[in-house]
Amino acid sequence: MSSTAQVIPFQFEAREVRTLLIGDQPWFCAADVCAVLGYANSRKAVVDNCREAGVTTSDIRSGGQKRRVTFISEGNLYRLIIKSRKDEALRFESWVCDEVLPTIRKHGRYEDTSGKMDTLLGQTIGTDGFHMLGAIIKGKVVSLPQAVQRRATAKIWSQTHAAFGVRSAADIPADQLDAARNFIAAYALEGEWLRKKPEPKTEPRLDIHFPVDYLSGRRPGTQYHRNEHTDFLEVFPLDLVDPAESPCELILTRLTKAGYNVAAAWWEVRTYRNKLAQMHRAIESLKRNFESPQQYVIAKPDLI
Repeated sequence: MSSTAQVIPFQFEAREVRTLLIGDQPWFCAADVCAVLGYANSRKAVVDNCREAGVTTSDIRSGGQKRRVTFISEGNLYRLIIKSRKDEALRFESWVCDEVLPTIRKHGRYEDTSGKMDTLLGQTIGTDGFHMLGAIIKGKVVSLPQAVQRRATAKIWSQTHAAFGVRSAADIPADQLDAARNFIAAYALEGEWLRKKPEPKTEPRLDIHFPVDYLSGRRPGTQYHRNEHTDFLEVFPLDLVDPAESPCELILTRLTKAGYNVAAAWWEVRTYRNKLAQMHRAIESLKRNFESPQQYVIAKPDLI
């Protein structure tokens, strides 16, 4: 089959894809499409994947010469896209479906009236990026009541489109994908969709710092020089008996006032303190007994 229809050329990622209008329907140069989609042998790709009814040939002028070129229908174009393994396939499909085909059908030719060629030539985040941003938005709104999730989702998409100057998130330039992700992640739901969370109460910090200086300060002279790297420290067991001064008792007292349940620690410390007090009293009693004289009643010498 031959056709005198005018060739409509356009570029996809620096590759020319020639198009014809046959019976008001767009047909695509098979060789050009296969080059974009990564098919090494365009003839084999057409035979293996395309329906014969959607394949035709047409004489066109290329490089000043008349050549016979194979064209495929829109349906066969999709068949080649679906079976392509190249990453460009999804971007190519999105561009053709969303931009090229509607314009061809409306004007009978492709017009880049919006000046978006640079953005559309494989340099956008495309469908994959769109789904990635959609997943982030879904994760943000999942905590909202079911009734407002759809409205919140639409609002975030609208704000994203406005922020990046696009009609569809798929048209966001690829080098701005991270910026778009950060924009959505930082979008605040509080206030508009959620009540702001109350500020957490800050509890006063417990003063339970008792460095070694506390012991040496309580008994001056108990910490003294040993060598260049260390000191001697003398610790007196009886200091535990004084609840007003013992750092163990002071720590437990402050923890209790702060609301901590430290009853087990209290009973252990009290046991140590009471046992030490009992031992001290016993030792003091023995000491007094050893230091006091033993008194006897004896006869006077002149009576012996």
